[in-house]
Amino acid sequence: MMNKQSLIFILFLIILIFGVPLVITSIAQNSSYKSQWRINNWNEARPVSWNWPDINFTATIDSYLNYTLEEFNPNNFTHPSSGKVEIGNLTTIATNNKTAESLLLSIYGWFPGLVTSSGDWELQKEVAMEAASGFWTEGDLYISEHLYSYSNSVRKAINFTYSQNSALGNQNTSLVYDKETGVLLEGFSEIFFDYYYVIDLQLVYSDLIKVNESKNFLTDIAFYSIILPFLCMSIFQNSQKRN
Repeated sequence: MMNKQSLIFILFLIILIFGVPLVITSIAQNSSYKSQWRINNWNEARPVSWNWPDINFTATIDSYLNYTLEEFNPNNFTHPSSGKVEIGNLTTIATNNKTAESLLLSIYGWFPGLVTSSGDWELQKEVAMEAASGFWTEGDLYISEHLYSYSNSVRKAINFTYSQNSALGNQNTSLVYDKETGVLLEGFSEIFFDYYYVIDLQLVYSDLIKVNESKNFLTDIAFYSIILPFLCMSIFQNSQKRN
């Protein structure tokens, strides 16, 4: 017959083995993914109507851009996300590619936008290099990876810095992405057409990164929950033998 210590030990194992994975699954299924960026620079002098059909919109410096995901697949390179975009006096539903093209968070032919695919960064690099070698978009592209301080954490980041050949155009773009989630950490882009367009974004918060950090923490707990029961069982058995 089991004694009280044995019952407590078995209950402890059940909580570790089954409870932790359930919490991880619950977090993973949370679909309330919203990200917000501060607009540090923007041409307030005129409305923007670029690539938004029949829509002119305005925004201001120190206002915010919000992106609430309705669809998200980090492993889908061609269509990683779509959702509600709120910037200035514009609220619309758009794909990430459309947003990237509209706000020039892209090199034409490569549209990483606000929340891009994080499943294959080598493919991202390859497509970005191809875009920077296009007939009309030829320019210099530098790609680097580094650590990035965000909120109270340090994230692994990848930076794409592009400068178009001055004989072809005058686009300058720098995009920094969180490697684990594909969220834009900061983005800058400028170009001269008949007017000067500029956008400078800094991530304020992202539910995707918050969920990712929670999952990483719980994954560590889950790992130790596999090791710890065997350790506890060994200690328990040894104590039983001594008794």
